[in-house]
Amino acid sequence: MKQKNLIAAVFAAALVLQTQAAAAEFSDFPTDWSAAALTRAVNDGLLSGANGKINPSGKLTRAEMAAIMNRAFGATEQAKLDGYQDVSPQAWYHTELAKAVQMGTFQGGDGKLLPEREITREQAFTVLARAFALQDGKSTALNGFTDGDQVSDWAKGAVAALVEGGYVGGAQGKLNPQSGITRAEFAQVMCNLVGMYIDAPQTVTQAAQGNLVVRASGATLQGMTVSGDLVLADGIGTGDATLEKMTVDGRLIVRGGGVDSIHLIDTKIKGGVVLKNPNTATRLEIKDSALDQVEATSDLIVDGDIAEVHLTSSAKVDIRSGKIGTITVDEQAKGSQITVESGAQVESIAVNGAQVEISGKGTVKTVQADANDVTVTTPNTEVTVASGTSGVKAGGQMVKAGQKAKISADGTDAAVSDIKLEEGEMPKSDKPGSGTVHRSMKRDSSASGSSSDTASGTSTPSKPSENPSGKPEADLKLAVNLIDLKYAQYVVITFAENTKVTEYTVEIDGQAINERDLRYVDHSGRIVKWEPMNGWKLNDVHTVTVTRKADGSRQTVPVELLEKKK
Repeated sequence: MKQKNLIAAVFAAALVLQTQAAAAEFSDFPTDWSAAALTRAVNDGLLSGANGKINPSGKLTRAEMAAIMNRAFGATEQAKLDGYQDVSPQAWYHTELAKAVQMGTFQGGDGKLLPEREITREQAFTVLARAFALQDGKSTALNGFTDGDQVSDWAKGAVAALVEGGYVGGAQGKLNPQSGITRAEFAQVMCNLVGMYIDAPQTVTQAAQGNLVVRASGATLQGMTVSGDLVLADGIGTGDATLEKMTVDGRLIVRGGGVDSIHLIDTKIKGGVVLKNPNTATRLEIKDSALDQVEATSDLIVDGDIAEVHLTSSAKVDIRSGKIGTITVDEQAKGSQITVESGAQVESIAVNGAQVEISGKGTVKTVQADANDVTVTTPNTEVTVASGTSGVKAGGQMVKAGQKAKISADGTDAAVSDIKLEEGEMPKSDKPGSGTVHRSMKRDSSASGSSSDTASGTSTPSKPSENPSGKPEADLKLAVNLIDLKYAQYVVITFAENTKVTEYTVEIDGQAINERDLRYVDHSGRIVKWEPMNGWKLNDVHTVTVTRKADGSRQTVPVELLEKKK
């Protein structure tokens, strides 16, 4: 504690000196609430001023904000702007907007980016949410503001996320979402979002509180705790970053790095990893530890152990070494390619996106194909094809809906058979379980920058619940997986499409489970996981029963260890 207080005191003293220097540099430098934030913005390279003035009350244009965000993340790569009608190649902001579009922070609409128009507060907050990969917040977070209902529908999730994270507090009970944002206001929001930037290939062992942004290649973070999110930003380029003996209380957001990799050595990421690199494939090298979950929206190379990988956009994934528990391919990840190289292992792959290819000489125990045109050629893999799908190939053999196949040892052939239910086994749903994905990344409103990491499944289930409806078993499109990662086990429950766990009650082995002990696995609330208590025996017979609250319909599904499915 004394060390933390000393660090805080050092940062505070430095800020006072920096503020005095900034005040001397700019003739209009304020002395009000915005002085500290503007000082940080100047020292962090976000604002530079002009003609000896910082212009704190000036409203930001969209082009100006694009330039600031590019500096904050060290962006250098540029997209082509041929599709936009209002960005002249001769304009000063052409390069800045090209970087912003490549980053994915600016998208525009109707073929326009409107560079010279003032950016509204809700637009600015949306850009920030994209850059920091914030999950949409709950619209109820806006109810505390008298003008919360004035936030546009498309911006509510982003604005709510910033409010929930404690990054935006409004003024006098208002958010003023349609108003422009001043340079001072934006500096304050950025100050709230980022506690510290790392700009050089140096070893860092102490950090300010809050989120940390690394925007240069070659940095090593060692032996410390990041109290919020850690952002490996675009400025890393195709270079590398090393985390050694680190704890990240929030998420690791990877926007930079290449095949030379992000090195994670004896490091714990409590909030999960979000890979969102708009420029190139990123290699995660994991040593002396295992990642709990990775959400990938861009190409990924893996050397090491990961419990859960979740593809939310089309991507190429190369598992070079290590063991992966589950890979889930979302519907939006259509066309993804997964390669599992010799020596690497994957327990299960759940495919919900069409035209996915799974190949390589490594081990993939099971593939659940719940989409069209899925191709699997990994040796000795068991492929199960859901009803309503077509075009699935296993080892070169066509596998029809309602069939399963076991691929040969060389991956060139497969034995195909119809799926037969054992006596007492419940029928599988039309939409089989998609396996586990990543822990919910809801932000903890009590500490900005950190992610909720409340342990679940450790409490004793309550007494068995009754079936008040007396209705027979129904097909509620329920699917269950048991994932055994040796160091952890999870029962994963997938509900029917367009439903969520709050619409059901859940029993495991006849014991009612509290909803708070079911952790969201994806953002929809349709997939949850439960971590068994001490004393759970994997070889015992287990069942999951869900009851739909609306009409009392129930379904019971046996829980089977994935590697024991035949």
